[in-house]
Amino acid sequence: MKHISILLTSFAALLFAAGCSDKDHGHDHDHGHDHEHGDHTHTHEKKTPGPNGGRILTSVEPHLEFLVREDRKVQIAALTEDAKAAPVTTQTLTLTGGDRANPTSLTFAKEGDVLISNKALPEGKRFPVILQIKTSPDSSAVTDKFEVNFSSCPTCEYQEYACICDHTHPHD
Repeated sequence: MKHISILLTSFAALLFAAGCSDKDHGHDHDHGHDHEHGDHTHTHEKKTPGPNGGRILTSVEPHLEFLVREDRKVQIAALTEDAKAAPVTTQTLTLTGGDRANPTSLTFAKEGDVLISNKALPEGKRFPVILQIKTSPDSSAVTDKFEVNFSSCPTCEYQEYACICDHTHPHD
């Protein structure tokens, strides 16, 4: 019986170690980048810019544009197949972001053809966000996680959260 317990403990340790590989280092990997984990750098892939200069969210159809306005409120626009702005219809969103110990929650209301957050994003230059997106009232929510980084991209005209160029920079 003691040998079975040791084997089970060893097996659990192996499973845990496999789940905590070098690739799991505290941030989301589903953000369209190729990674080189040795020196902890990554390369951006060429992306299509949003019609208003925001980040295109491809996790839902139709795709959406995530744009942080000057007042730090978030604007969400629906996109056509050729990445042109279109009126939002049945899409609803919630956003949770900022400090994990004291997160900020945003809801969205339709204003004209777009959705606008009920309040501004929290202060700071970089923080994680989690979007819960429903494309219709009866659809399941889709989760989209990424980092809002307000740093200016060194090679394109966009902020890092909406960067479209192909460059390499280290993670901070």
